[in-house]
Amino acid sequence: MLLYNVIIKKVMGIFGYIVVAFLVLVFIGALAGQEEQKKKQNKYKQFNQNRVPKRSKQSDKLEAEPVSVEDSSKINQKTAYKRYKSVPLYIEILACDIYPPEFIKFGDKIMNLEKMYKNGLKVKLEDEFVEDNYRSWGIDVFIEETQSYCYPMVEEADLNNPIHKEGLDTGKRITENPWLIIDLNKAGIPLTDFVIYGVDLEYFVEAVKHYNVKDWKMAQENIDKALAHKENKYYRDLKIDIELALNNSLVAEEEYNKFLVEGSSYMHPVRLKDLLQVFVHNQQYDKTLEFVKKTNFKLVKEEKIEFNQNLIGLFKCIEVPQTEETIELFEIIYTYTNKLDFRVLELIADQYSAWGMNNKSNELYQKCITLLECKNHPRIKSRIEKKIIE
Repeated sequence: MLLYNVIIKKVMGIFGYIVVAFLVLVFIGALAGQEEQKKKQNKYKQFNQNRVPKRSKQSDKLEAEPVSVEDSSKINQKTAYKRYKSVPLYIEILACDIYPPEFIKFGDKIMNLEKMYKNGLKVKLEDEFVEDNYRSWGIDVFIEETQSYCYPMVEEADLNNPIHKEGLDTGKRITENPWLIIDLNKAGIPLTDFVIYGVDLEYFVEAVKHYNVKDWKMAQENIDKALAHKENKYYRDLKIDIELALNNSLVAEEEYNKFLVEGSSYMHPVRLKDLLQVFVHNQQYDKTLEFVKKTNFKLVKEEKIEFNQNLIGLFKCIEVPQTEETIELFEIIYTYTNKLDFRVLELIADQYSAWGMNNKSNELYQKCITLLECKNHPRIKSRIEKKIIE
């Protein structure tokens, strides 16, 4: 009997340990679940912040009970369809070349979920963010050519936006980017099928046609007419490009000064070459030198190397006069460029040679030859050796 009691106590002791261990595991699992849920909610919040949702006041008024974040992964599409079939949506077209033609005809056209389903567009509710009263929609589009899927953005229409309101009332497209409208027009959609259609859009299209064939004067004439009818950021940007193509140094200087104030947020440093090209074309080397100095002062090291390396291309195939400004300009380019790129060094050396600055040119030619020692380019090396003036 005593032995029996001892055995019972030991068994109960072991069982107790097992129960305690089990409870500990359950507690740890609960904590892990809470942490995972927090991560999930943070993910949804971050998604919402990055997407900058366009909210629909009409859909905000829907009285249907929203799906919670916790249930978002278990959304029943049939239930979502019944709940939101009257919500006005549109499939946002960002580019024409990534969607099949039969799909593009529905792009940027506002219709409710019920009508989308009738047109074969199986839009689905992906997530719903209760705190923001915002729903995330999606659609999978299969592309036969690549045997893959693309995932266009589906947005709820904002009927407080007059363009969206007219788009819903008339069935016209709410596309606002005129460059995208041109692409859609090439895909067979008439210009009159867009809400923003007007004589200004016609002039913009004509301006682009002339711009593409480098008929700068006719492009200028048409973009001026477009801007006379309507001020538009896209029209204004094309106007600047046309003026730069016409080597308008006043516009180039104005754009450069904006870059010096606002930095890369206004214009990528690579684009500065187009502005400097205008000054070089007009032989305004003092302006060229001024802006190159100011730019190098503004840029960080890596940007300086890229910027100055691109500058040498401005002087290819043109005769650069030897002045104090041009000599200093080439010294700056050499100072900040990548000295392991023999092609840039050779171009700088060629300019020094053209100016009769043989000591400088020979020094750079020799550096090019040294860089080519470890590369299998015998013809290039031979060519550069012939340029050295004894």
